Amino acid sequence: MSYIKYKRGFEDSALYKNCSLEQLEVIRAIVSKVNYTDGVEVFDGVRTEIKRGDVWLSRVGLLAEVNRRCKSAIKESHVRSAMDKLVKGSYMIAVKKSRISGTIYRCLEQFYTEIAEPFDIRNLTYEQPTINLPLTYEQPTNNLPNS
Repeated sequence: MSYIKYKRGFEDSALYKNCSLEQLEVIRAIVSKVNYTDGVEVFDGVRTEIKRGDVWLSRVGLLAEVNRRCKSAIKESHVRSAMDKLVKGSYMIAVKKSRISGTIYRCLEQFYTEIAEPFDIRNLTYEQPTINLPLTYEQPTNNLPNS
C-alpha cells in the first residue's frame, strides 16, 4: 500500500497557476501512477526495469483513466498539454519511448520538491512517539521526604 504526499506549496507554483482544471486532473492522475518501488514490466514486448520514481504513460490510457475517475469530458489536448508542461518544466524526462506501448518517464528532483512525493506505507514504523505514551500516576523518584 502506498500514499502520496502533495507539497503544501504546489498551489503557489507556476505550474499550478498556469494549468487549467482539466490539466490539473491529468497531473493528479500522473502523480498517482508514479512507482514507489522498483519493478519489472513487459514494455513493447521486452522485460524492462521500471525504477522507483518512474511512470509508464500512454496518452490514450491516461485520457481514459482520467475521464473514468472524474466523470468529465477531458480531451486529449488537455492530456498532451499537461504532459508537455511537466516535461518542458523539468519535472520529468522521457526515458524510453514506443509508438505502441507509450513512454516511460523518470520524475526529476523538481517533481519531488514542488509537486508531490510517493512513499510506501510498509516503510512506516508503528512505534509511538513519546508524547503519545499513556500518563502514569506514579510520582517521580526525586520527591524524597525531608529527613
